[in-house]
Amino acid sequence: MQGMRQRIGSGAIVVRDGKVLCVRSVWEGDLRWLPPGGRIDDGEGAHRAAVREAWEETGIRVEAQRVVFVEELVDMDYHLAKFWVLCRDLGGEPTLRNIQRGERGRLLDAAFVDEAQARRDGCIQLLEDPRFWADLPLGFPETRYLGVRRP
Repeated sequence: MQGMRQRIGSGAIVVRDGKVLCVRSVWEGDLRWLPPGGRIDDGEGAHRAAVREAWEETGIRVEAQRVVFVEELVDMDYHLAKFWVLCRDLGGEPTLRNIQRGERGRLLDAAFVDEAQARRDGCIQLLEDPRFWADLPLGFPETRYLGVRRP
């Protein structure tokens, strides 16, 4: 589509005790769980952005390891390519104390959630994808392209 904004983003996949680090966010008018993530800043790269987003949105320190999912989200106004980076958990407890001023009111909670909680409370498409939960106990053995979809 002409005039569509192109974006590139990164998110952190952090696993602790079989649960995934997520934020509870107002997303498209609904409350949903999603892993921390956002826009890749100029010159930053997907790994560094995932580490930054995990810290800013949840207060959890992580070390980026590798890209495990790539998805494209297309809406009327934008086309987003998103890299989901598996990160090693360096500890800490989830908190919202580091969120940026523009995120306040949009991010309501940070926690490690399991599949049942994510599905029960609502989540983004990544966490609805059965491949995500099948790959989790295996350590996400390969990078998966999830295709083009609507957010």
